[in-house]
Amino acid sequence: MECIKLNRITKSFLDGKVSHKVILGLDITVQKGEMISIMGRSGSGKTTLLHIIAGMLTPDNGSYYYDGKLLNTGNQKELSEFRRRNIAYITQTDIMLYDRNVQENILLSTQFIRCNKRQAKQEATELAERLHITGLLYKNPLELSGGERQKVSIARALLGKKSILLADEPTGALDEEAEQEVLNIFTSLNAQGMTVIVVTHDWTVANACNTHYNLSQGELSRIASETHDNQ
Repeated sequence: MECIKLNRITKSFLDGKVSHKVILGLDITVQKGEMISIMGRSGSGKTTLLHIIAGMLTPDNGSYYYDGKLLNTGNQKELSEFRRRNIAYITQTDIMLYDRNVQENILLSTQFIRCNKRQAKQEATELAERLHITGLLYKNPLELSGGERQKVSIARALLGKKSILLADEPTGALDEEAEQEVLNIFTSLNAQGMTVIVVTHDWTVANACNTHYNLSQGELSRIASETHDNQ
């Protein structure tokens, strides 16, 4: 069953008076419960594409379908609600408030929306157990390793029972052991039915996914897992 479908998506950015085309008539269909990687060279538009999928960036042209329904990508209120309900977004660089402990950082998003605070706190505790960071909840983020901080970022992103996980170079700053921990978490979430889309330049990360795409010159093409050509 289709989860996300992008049809003829384009995106350009202005640099002074010059328009740079980043995404050119791109098509992709992601099935529910699929785990895919999007590869490509630096500057190829991978993060731009992920921002469009997340509803953080409006495409110039094209259609975006979620669960078979057309999203109005020109309506910021609709996109914001779509993100809040469905999207867990993880960046390469963790963003922490160092005047708050780990639990407060996980619950950060609840400060800006109306929700049941007790229920959110219980969910944060359950996520911490799931990610094996229960013992870190009352520590300052400065005390954590890179892998531990990324786990906190994952917990914060997942708060609210999201259905789609988007990860932008999620292991780029991690050592090999921490990278494997994060990938194990992603594959476990995917096995439980979550749709996962990972942007990466690293084949170790990409090979944790079932389907692989390469973004080049604004166009997306499907590639085989054995194509290890240093994307």
